[in-house]
Amino acid sequence: MANQEHVALLDRGVDVWNEWRERYPDLHPDLNGINLSGTDLHGVDFADVALNGADLRGANLYRAILIRTSLREANLRDCDCRRANFYKATLGKAYLAGANCNETVMIEANLIEANLEGCGLNKAVLRRAVLGKCILTRASLHATDLHRVFASRADFSRADLREADFYKANLNHSVLYGANLREAVLSAANLREADLREADLYKATLHKANLFRANLREADLREAVFIEADLREADLQNTNLSDAVLIRAALSDY
Repeated sequence: MANQEHVALLDRGVDVWNEWRERYPDLHPDLNGINLSGTDLHGVDFADVALNGADLRGANLYRAILIRTSLREANLRDCDCRRANFYKATLGKAYLAGANCNETVMIEANLIEANLEGCGLNKAVLRRAVLGKCILTRASLHATDLHRVFASRADFSRADLREADFYKANLNHSVLYGANLREAVLSAANLREADLREADLYKATLHKANLFRANLREADLREAVFIEADLREADLQNTNLSDAVLIRAALSDY
């Protein structure tokens, strides 16, 4: 239950709220369960605020400060979160389907089991974010920075991942069925037993990637780079490997 004094302050507008936050920087406001659907919160300072279970559907969070904010099970459907800062925010089981999170900062954010179906995350920065069991079907992550993310068992089916950077990402058992990974960087990524059926990996870089037992059936691997990659027991049935680079790649146990 939200602290009603904190709710009353926010009701007076973002400028009043931000001024109060500057005056009391060590205070951690409680807005758990608050209904802010459709509210204009452009530039609001929600750093270290508790917003668990909050209703933020369709809210304007453009350039909002959400550093270390707790948003567990919050509803952010169709939110405008462009250029917002979610550094180390907690978004476990949050609902962000259809949200516009382009160019957001989500470094080290916790998004375990969050729903980001159809979410826009183009050019966002998610370095070291936790995306375990996250739903990202048909999400758009064009040129997104996903260095070292933990995305085990995440679902990226049909997602746009063109030019995304998954360097040293953990994607074991993840679903990338039909995903567009053209020119993506997956160097040193862990794709053990990942589902990459019908994925488009044209010109993707998978240098030293772990693809042990990965399913690449009917994937487009033209001009992809698999130098020193582990492809042992991978399913390569009906894949297109035209001009792919497989120098020192492991394709069998013998």
